[in-house]
Amino acid sequence: MREEVVRLRGEGWSLRRIAAHMNEVGQPTPAGRACWTQNTVFDLLTTRHVREMSVGLVGGVVDQAG
Repeated sequence: MREEVVRLRGEGWSLRRIAAHMNEVGQPTPAGRACWTQNTVFDLLTTRHVREMSVGLVGGVVDQAG
């Protein structure tokens, strides 16, 4: 799940679009909830583990504009 979110963000998807996609495919959030929001995606992308995993992606992974 984390890898897919990082990949989509690296492809230029907005936080809102990633959240909609994760909801469409029925993937629960890291906390086990059914509904993703752009804040859920942002929180996931800004965790230390994911930041370290995403090092090397062109243009970075996270920005607040979503």
